[in-house]
Amino acid sequence: MCGRITCDCTYQGRNLWGNITYVANSFDIHDFDVELTTNQSDSDLRVQEIATTGIANMCGQWKIVAATSSPPPLRVYRYTTPMAQTDFKIRTVTIQPGVDKPQSN
Repeated sequence: MCGRITCDCTYQGRNLWGNITYVANSFDIHDFDVELTTNQSDSDLRVQEIATTGIANMCGQWKIVAATSSPPPLRVYRYTTPMAQTDFKIRTVTIQPGVDKPQSN
């Protein structure tokens, strides 16, 4: 494990790159609860949001798309305040997306 995610950039068997939809509230159907943090030492994943014309094919690259896109995107609820029940923590970056924590034994 690399923090709360696996070192191969997956969580519960789902790739943490590609098409993503942020849901409006925690009651909407979603795959993950994440906390947006600015604290590097607290972050599990560095996320680079990709433009609509780009391709998100590396760990941590998230292309924000409509919920009705095909193939179906991952659905993420993003907390902007600290929350204990989140699955993992992310911070946004403009370069070098990827796993933020070293492998633990």
